[in-house]
Amino acid sequence: MATVNGTPISSSYFSKMLRFAAGPFDTTTSPPASLVLQQAINNEILRQEAPSLGLSVTPTEIEEYLRPPAEPSTEGGLASLEESYRQYLWEVGFTSGELRRVVEATLLQTKGFEQFLEQVPQEAEQVNLYHILVETDLDAFQVLDRLEAGEEFAGLAEELSTDVATASTGGEVGWVTRDVVGLPEVAAAIFALGIGETSQPIATPNGYVIAKVEGREVRDLEASHREQLAGVAWQEWLDGKRETSHIEENLSPRRESWATSQTSR
Repeated sequence: MATVNGTPISSSYFSKMLRFAAGPFDTTTSPPASLVLQQAINNEILRQEAPSLGLSVTPTEIEEYLRPPAEPSTEGGLASLEESYRQYLWEVGFTSGELRRVVEATLLQTKGFEQFLEQVPQEAEQVNLYHILVETDLDAFQVLDRLEAGEEFAGLAEELSTDVATASTGGEVGWVTRDVVGLPEVAAAIFALGIGETSQPIATPNGYVIAKVEGREVRDLEASHREQLAGVAWQEWLDGKRETSHIEENLSPRRESWATSQTSR
């Protein structure tokens, strides 16, 4: 179905990956074959490139992953879901070598993400942001005219802002980091503001923003935010490795039909 730097992803292996991707539960939908192939390619790239990150998986770690738990989880949630998928690995029909290949990629993904997460700082500069979003630059300059005439920022946000999530609270966005703001040029304009200062119109993909900064601090990042940043960095690393890899894909409609037919066996 594909080769990655000369390493094949066979039709037989791919058909089993399709079955595994469908999951252990009865469902009327399965991931598209093209998406499963991309995941298989990513897994192979990760296996090949892991040493560049200093990552490896030992045979013992693979054995431990595959070993059934002494007592099945009774708590439900993610723990029992993971156990179901581990058990399902045995039911898919992978050969011993294929099984280890899948588990190795799974463990490398976990280790890689954790490594990138460790590199994300615990805290970052943030500003307490208020904004008024309007459709055109003319609308934005009219907002500035009314502010200069003495009208309150919060009142104008409630009246004019097209951002329904913040208009009712006077334009309050809250504490944000540069990456949350969005485009680098937008973040640069906002973070250049002094406390209490109002910006000139800033062009964004959603219209024009008049921004106001009411505070600036180095603040702790929430765990979910750090995980998001790590995920972005991890994906950027993987995308970079894809660009430098020699990948050949051969997922023709006929091959896809055959591989899909094998999942019901």
